[in-house]
Amino acid sequence: MYVNKIHHNTQHKKAARTVGDIIGKYHPHGDTAAFGAMVTITNYVMPNLIDGKGNWGNHVNNAAHYRYVEARLSEFTDKFLLDKDYLAVVPMVENFDGTETWPLFLPALLPVQLLVGSPPAPAYGISAGTPSFKIKGVAKLVSLALAGKEITPQMCLKYLELNQRFGGICTSSDAEYLELYSTGKGSLRFVPDIVASEDQKLISVMSCCPGGFQTEKSINSSLEKIAGFPAVARVTDSSGRGGGKYGIKYNIALKRVSDDVYDDTFDKIEKAVSGSMSYHIGYTHRKRTETTFGRMNIPKFIHTWVKYRISLELAVLRYLITVEQKKLERQRLLLWGTDHIDDIALALKDRTLGPKKRLMKLWPDKSEEFVGEILKLQVQQLARLERSKVLEKIKEIQQQITALTADQKQPAVRVLRTFDSTVAAYCNKTSDRLE
Repeated sequence: MYVNKIHHNTQHKKAARTVGDIIGKYHPHGDTAAFGAMVTITNYVMPNLIDGKGNWGNHVNNAAHYRYVEARLSEFTDKFLLDKDYLAVVPMVENFDGTETWPLFLPALLPVQLLVGSPPAPAYGISAGTPSFKIKGVAKLVSLALAGKEITPQMCLKYLELNQRFGGICTSSDAEYLELYSTGKGSLRFVPDIVASEDQKLISVMSCCPGGFQTEKSINSSLEKIAGFPAVARVTDSSGRGGGKYGIKYNIALKRVSDDVYDDTFDKIEKAVSGSMSYHIGYTHRKRTETTFGRMNIPKFIHTWVKYRISLELAVLRYLITVEQKKLERQRLLLWGTDHIDDIALALKDRTLGPKKRLMKLWPDKSEEFVGEILKLQVQQLARLERSKVLEKIKEIQQQITALTADQKQPAVRVLRTFDSTVAAYCNKTSDRLE
């Protein structure tokens, strides 16, 4: 999508176009596998990585076929995963037939694994899973680590806040959270958002919850069980018709029962739709020749990620200095051209020696390459240039190179200089979706 320029500020394009390029250029999987992956990252809890348009499915219903739905990169992906300067320093690897290259990894400017999470399902025989957390808390811990602070499980407890895809309230204790944060392994308990209308004898389940009331199979199983409770009159699905903020709503109407029976039935319903999720945080380390797997707790994950982020900043600083040096060479070339425009004009008219030989004879200390570059300049362009303007531009570029060189000594300080404001600007812009 990046290569095809389908960015967050462009029009949505048919998903079929992206799927075709995926299996044709990058990975020879089937279209179902490619589109399935696309659906997954489109439906991530905020921040989603792809901005989908149309029926991309939900916790129960499948997405429409890729010829019907449209997509573009999300603003988060454009800003934090595919910045062109950082992408320029990522190692590139060949595709399956050697005709294309793609990044070994994306240059993430935030620890995306902690934001989107991953379901604790076996992968290559290894069980691993990470909860998804809200961006502000994760960014705060990263900011503290960049400033040299030692991240502790207690700090994770203070700042991290779960961000569930289709809702659900975590009922686990602080001790259970600390177990997960300090060891990287633990189990959390969840219950969906439930609204009780005792006067109407109605109980509405307004969201899903991890580990229990989450998939079509588990939801149907729970609702069948609830329908068999003595006090329950009927169970109806009102999802999509005035559903809650997650578009999910199951109404459970009770018979005319006493308050005690109502309270007892509410507790049974809550238990029937609740569940727990076991997490074991794992990561992969991608290299050109191999990919290795490991585990770590949240504080170590943050510190390890910050080390990567600093190394990424050093790489981009070296790249930007090279870019500025090329600009400087260009401006110095223009300056020489403006100072010797008469020589160049006469050389272009020389039919005996030719322009190149004449200038090399006139400027014996200049290389053939330099003279060649001078001759590529247009005399009319040089005539319009003001020497003072060129000198001013040279000074600006030199100052930029000096600043970038200084930043190489303290790359973490450079990251921090814009990190908080960049994240805050994104969060403020999308606060209605991040709450």
